[in-house]
Amino acid sequence: MVNQEEKKEAIKPIIVPKYNENSNTKKRGFIQKLKQKKQEKKKKQELEDKGKKAKLLRQTPSILPFLQIHDDYILLKDGVMDIFQIESKDLYSRNDEDLKFLLMARSRFFRSYFESIKEVAMNFPSNTEKQKAYWRKKRERTDDPLRLKFIDRKLFELEFLEKEAGT
Repeated sequence: MVNQEEKKEAIKPIIVPKYNENSNTKKRGFIQKLKQKKQEKKKKQELEDKGKKAKLLRQTPSILPFLQIHDDYILLKDGVMDIFQIESKDLYSRNDEDLKFLLMARSRFFRSYFESIKEVAMNFPSNTEKQKAYWRKKRERTDDPLRLKFIDRKLFELEFLEKEAGT
């Protein structure tokens, strides 16, 4: 017969780990990768049905850290990247007090945001038709040569912005 102590030693309790979303990032990453692969296969199949082949270099997924791109953030292999839009401000038309305030606000942001930051400046084509129409109207109403010179300069700047800013 088996002793009571031997039975206790032979039967060991099964420990089931608790599910925690934060601790199971590897499993979630694996599931997301599976879903992503299925979506890629589906897209490939759709392209092949249309007669087109999807061209993707083999090294591209290993080089780029992006997994998914959303409106407010980008999901990376090792975390999340936030996207912020910075509104541009005309520094030349500000007085000293406003410049100091903007500088302090920007330095406060850099001190409080501890992650690494990369700023990307983008040029987009601009439509300045409303501004040009306003200055043309002002030009028709004035006879002062000094003001005409100023208005012509403004019109030239708006034309330049429209042509050169988007390139």
